[in-house]
Amino acid sequence: MALITVCLFSLLALTAPARAAVTDGDKQFLAAYEKARACLAADDLASAKKAGRELGDSGAALAKSDTLQTARAEFGKLSDRALTVAKDQAGYHVLHCPMLKKDWVQTSKEVSNPYGGKGWRKRRVDGANARDGKDDEGDGRLEEAKDADFDKKFLVMMSEHHQGAVAMSKLVADRTDRADLQQLANKIIKDQTKEIEQMKGWEKSWFDSAH
Repeated sequence: MALITVCLFSLLALTAPARAAVTDGDKQFLAAYEKARACLAADDLASAKKAGRELGDSGAALAKSDTLQTARAEFGKLSDRALTVAKDQAGYHVLHCPMLKKDWVQTSKEVSNPYGGKGWRKRRVDGANARDGKDDEGDGRLEEAKDADFDKKFLVMMSEHHQGAVAMSKLVADRTDRADLQQLANKIIKDQTKEIEQMKGWEKSWFDSAH
């Protein structure tokens, strides 16, 4: 299994000999899973919940999620099955985000992180056609934005950045005995979780939206 690093993402290329074809049930699962993945990568909670309903019992928790953070946590549980089903199957790509320590499966060649959303940088699987900091609407980078456009982009991208910091900090308790690191991680979790909620509140109030 080859390992290709693409910006902040690592692609686990599925190059092993193909195994037995997936069942119809597995195909339906992967199709609905891919819908959920694409929706979360686009910060579309409503559509992600709809995809969760298509997954039946296994997607029930995703379908009931009331925030993107909760939906992404439930999606992560579904990824365990997706990784097993898609292994060695043509047309599926297994990707890993080293910052968030998360794996997922997708069919498209453009890397789009369901755990990070639109605020994360995107790359194609083959490393071509890089797009730095552009959102799905293709209206430019943060550095090029101004006024209300800048305000909204900043809130969205900084919220996603904070979510990454919180996710990393939650690993500390189980990975080290150093009290200083644990104290720092706890402070990051407390402070940045509060800031995430504040920024989301501003986004909803100022722009009548929340990612």
